[in-house]
Amino acid sequence: MAPPSRKGGVGLETKEALSAIVLADSFTQKLRPVTLQRPKVLLPLVNTPMLDYTLEWLAINDVEEVHIFVCAHADAVQEHLKARGWLASRKFRVHVVVSTNCLSVGEALRVMDNRDVVKSDFILVAGDVVSNMNLRPALAAHLERRSSDKASIMTMVMRGGLSPAHIRRLGDMPTTVVMDPTSGRLFKFEEREEGGGGAEVDVARRRRRRRFVLDTTLFSERDSVQVRSDMVEASIYICAPEVLMLFSDNFDYQNVRKDFVSGVLSEEELGNKLFVHELRDEYAARVHNLRSYDAVSRDVLARWVYPFCPDTNLSSETEYQFRRGHVYMDSHVQLARQARVSHDSCIGAGSIISDGALVEASVVGANCVVGPGCVLRGAYLLDDVRLEAGVCVEAALLCDRVVVREGAAVRRGAVLSFDVVVGPGHELAEEDEADDFGQPPPSLVAAAASLAAGSIPETAVGFDTDVVGGLGAGFAWADDKDSARHSLFPSATGHAAGEEGESSDDEVNSAAGEAGTTDAEVAQAVGPMFKREVGETFLRCVKESIAHDNVVIELNGLKIAEDRTFADCARYMLTTMLGLCLPAPTSCRSEYRELYTHSAPEAGSREGLVELLQRASAQVRRWKALLQKFLRSEDDQVEVLLTLEEFCSAEGDYEATGEHGPVFAHIFAQLLKALYDEDILTEEAILQWAAEKSLAEEDEKVFLRKAQPFLSWLQDAEEESAGSGSEASSDGDEEEA
Repeated sequence: MAPPSRKGGVGLETKEALSAIVLADSFTQKLRPVTLQRPKVLLPLVNTPMLDYTLEWLAINDVEEVHIFVCAHADAVQEHLKARGWLASRKFRVHVVVSTNCLSVGEALRVMDNRDVVKSDFILVAGDVVSNMNLRPALAAHLERRSSDKASIMTMVMRGGLSPAHIRRLGDMPTTVVMDPTSGRLFKFEEREEGGGGAEVDVARRRRRRRFVLDTTLFSERDSVQVRSDMVEASIYICAPEVLMLFSDNFDYQNVRKDFVSGVLSEEELGNKLFVHELRDEYAARVHNLRSYDAVSRDVLARWVYPFCPDTNLSSETEYQFRRGHVYMDSHVQLARQARVSHDSCIGAGSIISDGALVEASVVGANCVVGPGCVLRGAYLLDDVRLEAGVCVEAALLCDRVVVREGAAVRRGAVLSFDVVVGPGHELAEEDEADDFGQPPPSLVAAAASLAAGSIPETAVGFDTDVVGGLGAGFAWADDKDSARHSLFPSATGHAAGEEGESSDDEVNSAAGEAGTTDAEVAQAVGPMFKREVGETFLRCVKESIAHDNVVIELNGLKIAEDRTFADCARYMLTTMLGLCLPAPTSCRSEYRELYTHSAPEAGSREGLVELLQRASAQVRRWKALLQKFLRSEDDQVEVLLTLEEFCSAEGDYEATGEHGPVFAHIFAQLLKALYDEDILTEEAILQWAAEKSLAEEDEKVFLRKAQPFLSWLQDAEEESAGSGSEASSDGDEEEA
C-alpha cells in the first residue's frame, strides 16, 4: 500500500489545526521486564523505536500538532525526540507534556483537559501503535456526523474480519461488538477476558455456553443490528473535545475501553454516541504484550505495514536493504561467507554474523555478535548482545548487553533482561521471563561485568546458578501477579523505581531486611495491607454517611495508588459489609466498633441462621449499587466468590484476623441467592465459579457442595426457561402453518 498523499488535507474545512494526543506511557506491566531501563515506546520493534512508527503515521496523515504525554522516563523520551529531529520537525509541531504522578490513561487525559491545549476534535493514540491507516475517511465521517449531531463524540478504529486464531496471535481478548451496520454507531462493547485457573478451566469455560444479553429495544428502533466477534480495537480514537471533559467529570474513568466506552454506552440518557470505523485492507495494531510484540514484528517483516518497513529507513542512521525472502540487512553488517540468514529476518548495523551461524525468522539489533555455529529461530536480540560459539536461541527475547556463553541454549518463551549472563553449556528453562534490576550495588554490576568478559569477579556474588548456570550472572524473579512465571535478572532485588509511577521494590526489600523479615513475609503483607485500607475506607464512609458517588471516588483513588483492580475493592468491601452483621473483630479500630452489632445470632439454631441471613440481606440491599460499580465483568464476580470462600473458611487474607467469617459458612448457599437476587452476581458468573471449582481437589470443593442446592435451582430454572421458549416457538410455528 502506498502512503497517503499529503495533498488536500482531510478534505474538510476546519477552523483549528488537526491535533493528536500520543500516550507515551502504557500504564501496564505486561511488558515490564523489558521496559524498566527505557520507556516502552522506545523499545525497538524490528530495530525501530515504536514511538517513531506512531509519529511517522501521524505525519503522513497531515496531523499538524502533536502532544506527547509522558510520565515515566520523560528525559529519555525528550532526548529521543531531539535526537531523531522530531522537536524541530517541519512535519508538525511537537509538544511534550510531562506529569510524573499519573497512573492511568484517565489521569493523563484529565491533565490534558486541565491544561486546555486541545480545543477542537483530535486524534487519541497510544505511542505503541503501528499502523498504515489512511486517517482521512474516518476523520471525514466523524466530522460530518459532528456537524449534524454534536452528541457524536468519538469514533473508534477497529480491525475487522479477524479469526479467533488471529486475535489470539495479536494477544488481544475476544470482543463482542454490537453496532448499526449502516451508520456504524456502537451499542455494546464487551471484552471476554480469558485465562486464569489453568488450561483445564479454560477448556471448561469454552465448553460452557456463555450467555450474551442484548436489549430488545435495539431492534424496535432500527432495521438491523450487527453482532460481531471478529473485531479488534486498535487504540486509535477520533475524539471531540467533550471526551476530555467527560474524563474530568468522571474520576472513575481510568481506561478508555473498559471505563469510558462502557460508561458512555450505559448512560444512554445523556445522549452521547460512539461510532466504529472498520479497517479491512489497512493495518493497525497495538504492541501491548510480548505476544503482540512478536506478531507485529512478523507483520512488519512481511511488509503488511508498508510503507513502514526496515528498508524505508525511518532513521537516517540506518541503511537497510531488502533481499529475497523478506530479509533486511544493514549495509554495515559483517556477514561471514558460511553464515546463512533465512526468511523474515532483520540484521542491524554493526552486527557480526559468524561462520556456520543460522539466523531464521529473527531480529538482530545493532552491534550484536552471533558466534560460530549459533542457531537463532524466532529470536529477538536487542542491541549489543553477544552469543558465543554454538549457542541456540529459540523464540526468545534478549535485552541489551546480554551475554550467552559457549554451548548454552535459550529455549522457547524465555526473556532475558539487561546485562544477564548465561553460563557456558547451560540450558535455560522454557518461559523464563525477564525483569530489570534498577540500581543494584556497584559490586553486583562489577561482578556481572566480569563474568560477561569471561573473568572471575573479585568479590563473590551469590547469583542464581540454577537458573543462569555456572559463571552466569542473574537471578530468578517471581512475578507476584503470576507466580508460575519467572524472570532472569542480574539483581536479587526485583523491580526498579521510575516505571509507570510505581514505587521501588528495592525499597521494600531493603526495609524487609532491616526489619529482619523475609521476602515471603513482605509479599504476604501486601494483600492484608490493601484489604485493611479498603475496609477502613468503607467503614469511614458508612460512619460519615458519605454518598455512594463519593465512596467510589475514595476507593478508586486507593485502587490507583495501590495498583489494584476494581474486583479487589469489591471483594474486600463485601466481606467488610458482611462483617457488620456480627460483633466487631478484634482487629477493628475503636472508632468503627459502634458500626457493628453487639450480639451474634445463634448459629446452631434455625432461628439464628434466619436472623443472620436477614442481616446479611439488608446489608447487601443497602450497598448493592456501590458493589455493582466495582464489578465490571464475570471474572470480577468470580474473584468475589473465591474471596467469599476464603472469608467463610478463615483462610488466605482472613486467617487469624479475628473476623467471624466462618459463621456465614452455614448460610453460604442462601447468601449466594441473596447476591444473585440483588443482581450483584449473575447466573453466568456463579456457574463459571462452579465449573472452575469442579476441577479442584476434593478438599477444595467444600463450598461447592454447600452451594449445590442453589446451583441445582439455577440449572432447573434455566432448563425450564429454555423449554418454555422452545414450546412457545413450536406453538408459533403451528399457528403460522
